[in-house]
Amino acid sequence: MICDHVFAAVRPFVGDVALAQRVDSNHPLSEYSNEARWGIIDRDGHYVVPPTWNAAGQFHEGRAAVSVDRKWGFIDMAGRLVVPLRYDTASIGYREGIARMGVENSPPASPPPPIEKGMLVIRPWFDGTMELVDRDGRVLAGDLPAPPEHFNSDVYDFHDGLAMFEDRARQRGYIDPAGSVRIAPRFARAGQFSEGLAFAESGGRSGFITSEGEWAIPPTFQQAWEFAEGLAAVQLPINVRDEATGKKKRRLRWGFVDKAGALAIEARYASVSRFRDGLALALRDDDRWAYVDVGGREIWTES
Repeated sequence: MICDHVFAAVRPFVGDVALAQRVDSNHPLSEYSNEARWGIIDRDGHYVVPPTWNAAGQFHEGRAAVSVDRKWGFIDMAGRLVVPLRYDTASIGYREGIARMGVENSPPASPPPPIEKGMLVIRPWFDGTMELVDRDGRVLAGDLPAPPEHFNSDVYDFHDGLAMFEDRARQRGYIDPAGSVRIAPRFARAGQFSEGLAFAESGGRSGFITSEGEWAIPPTFQQAWEFAEGLAAVQLPINVRDEATGKKKRRLRWGFVDKAGALAIEARYASVSRFRDGLALALRDDDRWAYVDVGGREIWTES
């Protein structure tokens, strides 16, 4: 055993430190407490910053979200407060040097309780505005529209220099780090930018847009996901033979397209993951999982 100390929760180590929560016998499973239970430990399990915060995330880009009395800010890896504890919610972490901080409007008398999940206390809804803050706590832009649901989700963080937002009509667009609207909100569904493109939905069909908001691949797919390693998963209706009757039925299946919009891997899977290290996980029609390479070859199939 490297460390004989027992903690209620420990975030992943970054370098030689991690955020850790001391045990509270009254609330052993709760990651949020009205007591100061989160501090920073070294690899020997000793607190180098004593328990100071009620709740904490993990370190991203040298910063971590922390909370005291349900107000959020960010600390550096030495435990120094770099973003003041004055916000009602926060993004999970920094992304491309920017964190999103939420300022809540006057809440209703009996708001639904927050949900303790993973890194932060997740709010199922949010009624307020958003500020963009750099790693030193400087406000880059303020009074911005905030996502009404899942504020903490990293889908709203900056990717390739743009961050997605929703307007009051629940249409999605994109802003730059100065808070200026780069792509007007006109998509019912959209994703983060990856490899220069983002999926977006128009008229009930999905395609891919550029950072200027132009269609690089027209919206012809039932669904689509972000590009990874030059390929993006897309869902298409195809004819599938029913083994029992021998008749063909229309079914939705997943395949992959390249950045020209050409189908690189045939749409024949019930479910797929994104590519990582040259492989994607795919569910076949016989309910067996397989690993598929970028050439569409199944290099392993579940027995």
